[in-house]
Amino acid sequence: QKVRELVPDEAEGWVQLYRQVLISGVPIRFERELMATHRHLELAAFRVEPENRRQVAVLFQDITARRKAQHQLQDLNDTLERRVAERTAESRLLARIVETTDDQIQALDLDFRWLAINSSCATAYERIYGKRPKLDDTLLDTFADMPEHRRALAEMWRRALAGESYTTISELGDSAFDRRTYDLRFEILR
Repeated sequence: QKVRELVPDEAEGWVQLYRQVLISGVPIRFERELMATHRHLELAAFRVEPENRRQVAVLFQDITARRKAQHQLQDLNDTLERRVAERTAESRLLARIVETTDDQIQALDLDFRWLAINSSCATAYERIYGKRPKLDDTLLDTFADMPEHRRALAEMWRRALAGESYTTISELGDSAFDRRTYDLRFEILR
């Protein structure tokens, strides 16, 4: 069959492509949707030698399933990117709230390493102990030179790190700096 018989509405574009191959002898490779069938094709066209035969061979493969999978993957990627952006915005908002509150908020891992500490809390440590902890510092190392405070703080945290949620009122601080009474609440984060 001739191209004009197979896809009469699209034939002119196809014929122009193949005519260039016939004239130039330069093979081409491309992808295109066949509008008549809504199928995606991967095509390779080359001139059949000798040139005087005036023929172009066209090899094609139906890649509709692959194209559909690519579109689905792109849609999934777009959805994931949107969700990540939403979560990132939410996390930034929560971080701003935590950072700007006067409440002292901190989180430690099972090795007493600060995973999070807001400015208010770091400032309070500095005011009452003369030490300003930061992310990735450990409570045990930070207070290694203050054994009685290290022991008291570690004991409070051990209860929480062992899985106990509790509230306590404690006087904290070093007399060389400042001592204050705090209402402390420990919660487990899983």
